[in-house]
Amino acid sequence: MELCLCKTLWGVEDAGDPSSWESIFSKISKEGYKAVEVVPAFSFRGHEEAFRKILTKYDLSCVVQVHTMGGYFRNDEYIYLANTKLDDHINSLHDAVEEVVAAVGPHLLFINCHSGHDSWGIENAVTYLQEASRIGEKFDVRILHETHRQRLFFNPYVTRDILRHPSISGQIELTADLSHWVCVCENIFDEDTPRDEDWWPETLELVASHTALIHCRVGYTEGPQVADPLDPESKEATEAHLKWWAAIWENQAKRGFCQSWNEPEHGPPPYLQVLPYTQQPVADLWNINTSVRNLLKDRFEKKFLNQNES
Repeated sequence: MELCLCKTLWGVEDAGDPSSWESIFSKISKEGYKAVEVVPAFSFRGHEEAFRKILTKYDLSCVVQVHTMGGYFRNDEYIYLANTKLDDHINSLHDAVEEVVAAVGPHLLFINCHSGHDSWGIENAVTYLQEASRIGEKFDVRILHETHRQRLFFNPYVTRDILRHPSISGQIELTADLSHWVCVCENIFDEDTPRDEDWWPETLELVASHTALIHCRVGYTEGPQVADPLDPESKEATEAHLKWWAAIWENQAKRGFCQSWNEPEHGPPPYLQVLPYTQQPVADLWNINTSVRNLLKDRFEKKFLNQNES
């Protein structure tokens, strides 16, 4: 199985400016990434043809992130989630997928969706996901649902119960961003502790069996992103996330995957911590994601090289 790396444009300076794309995409390609992840309103919207051309030039695939009942600007304010009505979210997803397919064309790898709302019960969630599957079939695209705060899969317990529902069993693909769960649950999950031993291994395996893309960000118990995953103070959190990502790789390999898609996804402020008064970021975001990329490559190569040699 090959490790395939996706570069997020979240927090990349001038990523929404087509005049900067040549330098940005050239650098991304040289650093070994095979895809980029973008949000339409912050990237290609209004510049679709130029975007397709730059993807073609650097032979990059594209993951497009969409936000149901969001994804647009109103009076210079980005609307992330306007309401919690089920039908509105379904219709919003349909329209977003239609836009993405037309804009990105053959470069589209996945649609990564921030789906629904965390207030929904299981039945609303299942109804939405069934409709999402139909939309994916209609447009012949793979729609992944991210484990993200505010959204359907905002914690591991709800995620477990949704994925086990007989009406959608085996039909859902996820983007696994486990940093959100660490923050929501205020816990670095550990199967060797009494708190987690009875549920976490099974839940992680269930999530792994549905994961198509990993958002590789290291969270901690009070937030979704450590300042620097190489900081000794973050060692416990970093090692835990690497262990969980490796569990997903193992599951993907068992399922016969030829490629495992992974995306270093540390983000800009307010995810990235800043100094008081000056709001100066405490670290360089591109360098942080490069560090995560290097951690991934090292851990992946050691794991699968050792398996191949044994």
